[in-house]
Amino acid sequence: MGRLNVDILRYLSTEEMRVLTAVEMGMKNHEFVPDKLAKAISGLRCSDSGVLKICRDLCQRRLLSHVDAGYRLTVAGYDCLALKALVNSGKLTGIGSQIGVGKESDVYLACDADGGEVCVKLHRLGRTSFRQLKNKRDYIGARRHFNWLYVSRLSAEREFAFLQALHSEGLPVPKPHGHNRHAVVMEFVTNASPLNSVSSDHPDAESLYLQCRAGLERLAELGLVHGDYNEFNLLVQEPSDKGPDGKPLVRIIDLPQCISRRHPQAVEQYNRDAGCLVTFFLRKFEQLRHGWLQEREPTRLSDIARDARGVRLDEKLKASGYRAGDVVAEEEEDSNEDSDSTANEDFDEAAKAKEAGATANSDADKPGEEGEDKDEDVSDSDADSNSEESGESAEDSEAAGAVGAAGAKSTGKSSRRSKPPDDPSTARRRVRAERQREMRRAGLRAGRRAAKRERTARDRRDMHEELTTWG
Repeated sequence: MGRLNVDILRYLSTEEMRVLTAVEMGMKNHEFVPDKLAKAISGLRCSDSGVLKICRDLCQRRLLSHVDAGYRLTVAGYDCLALKALVNSGKLTGIGSQIGVGKESDVYLACDADGGEVCVKLHRLGRTSFRQLKNKRDYIGARRHFNWLYVSRLSAEREFAFLQALHSEGLPVPKPHGHNRHAVVMEFVTNASPLNSVSSDHPDAESLYLQCRAGLERLAELGLVHGDYNEFNLLVQEPSDKGPDGKPLVRIIDLPQCISRRHPQAVEQYNRDAGCLVTFFLRKFEQLRHGWLQEREPTRLSDIARDARGVRLDEKLKASGYRAGDVVAEEEEDSNEDSDSTANEDFDEAAKAKEAGATANSDADKPGEEGEDKDEDVSDSDADSNSEESGESAEDSEAAGAVGAAGAKSTGKSSRRSKPPDDPSTARRRVRAERQREMRRAGLRAGRRAAKRERTARDRRDMHEELTTWG
């Protein structure tokens, strides 16, 4: 995937940066950008041979790759564009050594405009160790063809959004400072080390476990599941940076794979995160093996209530697995529980009335002279009323019989008893639910179109600003 070489960025000219930006813009619609298209997008006032010379120099520095069809941006060229934009915006003034590497990103120590230390995380999706992107992430949706540079940019944007939201809610995550393309600038956590490197005789093992469990459950309250909550993505700040109670602090990192708690795999991933946490502490710390930790296992996801203030980060950030109608569905579930309880009460009252009616009928059927006289009077009145009704509905019965005979003759089967009509309230609820589903579908389609237009306009605006800055 290439290594970061800051010396190349130091000696790049304005024309070379404009050509790199032009190739990046052309790659939105082309796998390989022709040199004439790169010249047209860059707006350089030079001959075709001048643009070819610039492209050849960039290829020698491995910022572009060339085939017969045209040019393509490399990872090193994408790094130069991102870092140059961060330097121009004042987020960075220098890049230091590499302090971390993973299957999805590289982390470098850097310096901001105030002289403080910050981290720069460069997302590197597409490495050999992580190519099952469609099975592990949903960045690309249903696309069959995609660019690894563009997917890395989507991953960085998602992590920056999660960092901003969680930091504003008070969770122990690094403070984000900015991002551009596939690079995220965040706080450098001083005097910290991964949880897996903590010694097995640490005096505050119980406090570390309780903080880790609290972070996992707090994410669930806000509507998120980490998805990779283990000892490698938890940093421990040692006593020099103590918390309010004098204990080391636990910081959560690596957030681009967070999903909504309503994701189909949310329960599975939450149980996996909780299991990894418990297994690590039982294996690492012997003082927690005598029943203390088993009594304090993480709460099940179904038993964790939503945030009391109504904060739903999965809805706000459109996390993976979130759907536009999830909030309405949860409200409908609550209303359905209330309606079910009301329906049960109505059913009990109806059953009691039916039992009372059956008791009255059994009393009326007892033998006796008075009962026989009453039965005769009732039968005579019923006969009179039936004769009157039969005279009025004779034509209707004949028509119904004709229709039934025709249906039996055509199908060769006896006509079945017709289903009774739905209760008016049930029909109204069904129509209302169908109308809400249609509204959610229409809103989801409109939201997708609006997001696509906004993303296209933002990309064009960013590219125009960079071209104007470097021109």
